[in-house]
Amino acid sequence: QTSLLLDAGVWEAAETDEAGCAGDTCWGLDIGGSAAMTAAACFWADTGRLESVAFFPGRPGLADRGRADNVGDLYERMAERGELAISGADAIDLPDVLAQLRERWGTPAAIVADRWRADSLREALRRAGFRGGRGRLVFRGGGYREGSEDLAAFRAAVVGGHVRPVTSLLLRSGFNVARVAVDTQGREKLAKASQGGRRQKARDDCIAAAILCVAIGMREIEIRAGGRAA
Repeated sequence: QTSLLLDAGVWEAAETDEAGCAGDTCWGLDIGGSAAMTAAACFWADTGRLESVAFFPGRPGLADRGRADNVGDLYERMAERGELAISGADAIDLPDVLAQLRERWGTPAAIVADRWRADSLREALRRAGFRGGRGRLVFRGGGYREGSEDLAAFRAAVVGGHVRPVTSLLLRSGFNVARVAVDTQGREKLAKASQGGRRQKARDDCIAAAILCVAIGMREIEIRAGGRAA
């Protein structure tokens, strides 16, 4: 069983280019395979600003990728808007991705990623020169337990007006294809490619990254305010 993550109207109503970049940042990373898309999102919890950028290796080119994925010139338009970048030649260069993110967003207070890529991320951070100033690392599972917690926190933050995403073709297109899988206990997680008829080449990696960074950012706010830690 699958459902929509959010109504498109709710997301578009939240979009704004007015939210500032003050305060600490949390990064969410959805690290793809060697030639797959890798996506990152950055959340400024104090202002609600949310940005996202995705990466492909240089070969094949974006025009060819778009034709293969049946999305026309979508990738080229994202690149023109600064929402899609190139890293590596035939495979993603993760240390280069991290260096590009630091140049774009500065050093984060926290970096959140799926724990199955923990070793690769630690090595890439070391090679990118983050070392002690990298921000704390948080690893989350994508299953129904932690995935459901993060999804609920993300949805509540958006509906509650705590997330103010910049207008983004990347994020909008991600929401168009993102689906939520529901288990028999009513728990939810972002659907994988094989679940619920989701398109095999659906590019919702940026949504996975956004969920991670918003969820951890909202938990940081709760902790600072004396609330419970999730």
